[in-house]
Amino acid sequence: MRSAIRSTLIALPFLLSAAAARAFDTADRLVDPTERVGAVMEDTSEADLMRVYGSTAVTRAEDRDDKTPTTILFAGSPDEVRIEWKNEYRSPRRIIVNGERWKTVDGLAVGTPLEEIIRVNDGPFDVTGSNWDRPVRVVSWKGGHLPPSLQIDLSPADPHAGLPKQLRSRRAFFESTSPTLQKAHLVIKRLILEW
Repeated sequence: MRSAIRSTLIALPFLLSAAAARAFDTADRLVDPTERVGAVMEDTSEADLMRVYGSTAVTRAEDRDDKTPTTILFAGSPDEVRIEWKNEYRSPRRIIVNGERWKTVDGLAVGTPLEEIIRVNDGPFDVTGSNWDRPVRVVSWKGGHLPPSLQIDLSPADPHAGLPKQLRSRRAFFESTSPTLQKAHLVIKRLILEW
């Protein structure tokens, strides 16, 4: 009897993980900034993603110079998501949504215009100016509706258009309703979640 109980207790985490993996709709592209990005949650591992999405959808990559363990879901597709891990391919540290098919619970997605972000946030927010290695990024929702765990990078709607001079090479902050930002015709370039 004790042997059967012990075997069950040892197998239980694996059974629960497999059951959780089957519970997700692989077509789900919902971003809930406080809980999940599709099947990616705070306690997810790369192995979990392989069980949910299949090994062909999961690619390992090293992130630039810092050697952060990184997984790319749906690499090079409109569903692309980068996951930087806290521990060896377990527990996401940062999730970067590059794919335009993903939407937040409030309807924000890659390509959403600045005016819509202000509406969803229920008020203005602050962004940084751009630098050679850094895009225009939301740094404070100023107590609005959107959660602090969600960051957004912005870029001009026209990929060939440059940013106004006031937004380039500056470590200044701008309010989202400023004329400088309004004239730039910015849209969401990527969604970033940090837990």
